[in-house]
Amino acid sequence: MNFPKSMRHVELVPGYPVLEVQHAAASARIALHGAQLMEWTPTNHKPVIYLSPEAIFNESKAIRGGIPVCWPWFGHHADPKLPQHGFVRTRLWEVAEIAEDAAGVVMKLSLSEDEETRHLWPHAFHVTLELRIGAELHVSLTMVNTDQTPVTITGALHTYFGVGDIRQVRIEGLDGAAYLDTVGSRTERQQSGEIVIDREVDRIYRSSGEVRIKDAALRRVISIQGFGSESTVVWNPWIEKARALVDLPDDDYLRFVCVETANAWNDRITLAAGATHELATTIRVHQ
Repeated sequence: MNFPKSMRHVELVPGYPVLEVQHAAASARIALHGAQLMEWTPTNHKPVIYLSPEAIFNESKAIRGGIPVCWPWFGHHADPKLPQHGFVRTRLWEVAEIAEDAAGVVMKLSLSEDEETRHLWPHAFHVTLELRIGAELHVSLTMVNTDQTPVTITGALHTYFGVGDIRQVRIEGLDGAAYLDTVGSRTERQQSGEIVIDREVDRIYRSSGEVRIKDAALRRVISIQGFGSESTVVWNPWIEKARALVDLPDDDYLRFVCVETANAWNDRITLAAGATHELATTIRVHQ
């Protein structure tokens, strides 16, 4: 495939292909393993997407940071032998389409079932991830059930947002929403006011509205608008869990928060044979 002038193909480590975008509107990097956007920086802004400086680039492991694609399930599977957050985030995707114009770069990556995926999930499928990279970022996961029977799925665009200092961050747009608190005993609660991160947070909100990350340290607001989703996940590992993660510096829990557009908790999608579902997020930066 011919790449536009703003893009080049590199290998961070042997056998680990990455596409780099250097466009007038934005720069970005995308790993073909997992179709994982690693970085996105609109021109004249600081990086918006967090990537761990200790990230491990290995085809059997999702990168710590960026936007891992969780599918066809979110979280732990009922079968503990199966991988957390599904299997597409550790598969090698194909480049289906690339285009460029004055607004930015559009690319589509695709993946279908094979013998290995059928051992993990015995269904035929085709998924496409579209990335529109420019002054704003649009990420869309389109899933098609190419099997003969219905399937039920969950999933997420597990976005890591870079922040100046998590202690100065406020997250708005979820006031009044019911959520499942998964830290400790799984408990249903209701959000009151803005979200403040001052401990480990791992919550699935029943909400599809716009969410805003107010970052006082970097003096900016990041807005996230989901589509095809009734769930928003907010996650930060805080001190102890960050220390336990081998691919994250001990203090880097201060540098990011995950706000994820998801189908999770009670938000499950059942696709009839031949049916399609799109899960998408649009991200904008305001300063």
